[in-house]
This record gives sequence, structure tokens and C-alpha cells, in this order.
Amino acid sequence: MDVTDISVGTGFYTMLFAEKMGPIGIVYTVDIVENFVNHITKTARELGLDNVKGIVNTDYSTNLKENSVNVVFMTDTYHHFEYPFRMLESIRSALRPDGMVALVDLWRIEGVTEQFVLDMVCADKGAFTDEFSNVGFELIE
Repeated sequence: MDVTDISVGTGFYTMLFAEKMGPIGIVYTVDIVENFVNHITKTARELGLDNVKGIVNTDYSTNLKENSVNVVFMTDTYHHFEYPFRMLESIRSALRPDGMVALVDLWRIEGVTEQFVLDMVCADKGAFTDEFSNVGFELIE
């Protein structure tokens, strides 16, 4: 199994995936900030995690090869995409048949969510769900 962690920041989840998978799969650490990718791959090597591969992406693409991953994981990332449709197309292209996307993101609920989140997250869950559906993803949960 091959997994990608998109917009990795510190690489926390990348390292967890790499440790759990061991030598049986690759973890692609993907971020638009090259310094993050370089730091995470260097740290992984120092920890003996040889299954971590770094990819610097763009605003439009993950830069993952077609049919290259089983799972795409994103946490507190999706709301930052400037071109969500193009990124979702890239993600869909990178997924193998029966692959899945695990999305963890902030909630935007007027009157409930704190103002700093409302200012940062441009859409609510329904809009995100619609964007995924429009690219051909099926919502599981």
C-alpha cells in the first residue's frame, strides 16, 4: 500500500504512516513548501524510515504519478487550496482503483465556529462535499 500525506507541514502524520507501514509501502510527503519536504525526508532518513519520498507540489497539482497511491490523507489542508477543482482532479488521477481520500478539516458553522476559523475557511462542509462530488468522488462518511 502506498499513501500520501498532502500539505504535510511538520510531517507528523507522514512519520506515523511510515513507521506503521515499514518497508511494505511508500509514504509520499507532499507540500508546496520545498523546505518542509526536504526537512521531513531528511528527518525520515535519520530515523531509518527509508519509505518516505518527498514531492513538492503546485497550486494546481499534487505532482503525484497517475495510479500511484491507495490513500490520500489531508488534515487542515483542503480549505487552503486556491484551485480545489484542479487539485481534486490531480488527487483523483493519483488514486488507484478503490483508493480513498481521508479528509480532516476545520468546520465552518456560523454562530458556532470561532471567528478566526470563519475568516480562514472559505466554505462549509456542504460546499466541500459538492466539490468532491463534482470531480467524481463518492462520499462514504
